[in-house]
Amino acid sequence: PLHEGHSGFRIDQIDAQISTWLPAAHPDVIVLMAGTNDAAQGLTGGAARMGTLLDHIAVYRPDAQIYVSTIPPINPSAGGGTFPSSHLAEVHNSELPAVISAKAAAGLHVHLINAAGALSIANLDVGGIHLTPTGYSNFATLLLAGLPAFP
Repeated sequence: PLHEGHSGFRIDQIDAQISTWLPAAHPDVIVLMAGTNDAAQGLTGGAARMGTLLDHIAVYRPDAQIYVSTIPPINPSAGGGTFPSSHLAEVHNSELPAVISAKAAAGLHVHLINAAGALSIANLDVGGIHLTPTGYSNFATLLLAGLPAFP
């Protein structure tokens, strides 16, 4: 019941709220999947923005365990095929491991979950961007498999 989920938010919009959300919630574990809306809106540099977001999270919750997931694929025909969102999602996912590795090497308690590796376009709704209920169920199973058992 304790979560921050914001449909339609880009990474920068999440980042803009961190200074409010984290001090109020005091999370010890943060599970983060963001970047789909960046890619869907044609924005490049999502993985770099994720790195900045992780730095800001560390300011407020330096000891939190942060689990960052890759994003699901985007159907190449999403949006009528008029923008390269599927390619941007692939680029985001390919750049994210290096960002996570660098942040972990710098002392952040950050871990990567490769959910995109197990999700496909078949898991997307008719719009080609968002997961179907089955896709969300598959995503949740992947996330839970990537998290340690908590007491």
